[in-house]
Amino acid sequence: MDRQLKRARIAHHEAAHAVIGRAVGLTVTKVRRYSVGLGPFDPELATEELQFLFAGMYADVRLLTEHGYPRAKALRMAKPPAGHDLRAARSLVRSMRKDYQTRLNLKRAERDAARLVDRHWASITRMANKHL
Repeated sequence: MDRQLKRARIAHHEAAHAVIGRAVGLTVTKVRRYSVGLGPFDPELATEELQFLFAGMYADVRLLTEHGYPRAKALRMAKPPAGHDLRAARSLVRSMRKDYQTRLNLKRAERDAARLVDRHWASITRMANKHL
């Protein structure tokens, strides 16, 4: 994989967090090349935060498939760089169950994030290109 594709993967990953965060009603406080900040945690928006966390990985998957990688391989390739986001998602599910007695559907949030990335792909790509 060439250096330019690696940079594009990072840019699309972070852009997806920002675009999807805003699309689902979260407060995005900063967008940097390697990070996106959110406003204070709101338990009423926990499902939306899960979608935000999964969005980066699914943007990476989409970009890799557009570069000719089979979807299954793209998903395997996208999981390690998204490790921090995936751990944060599992932690959020545990916290919501323990602290708020609320069960979140991790699989549904993941599926919804993939659909949101597809729906907002043009905006994600525009933002990513600004950060390359």
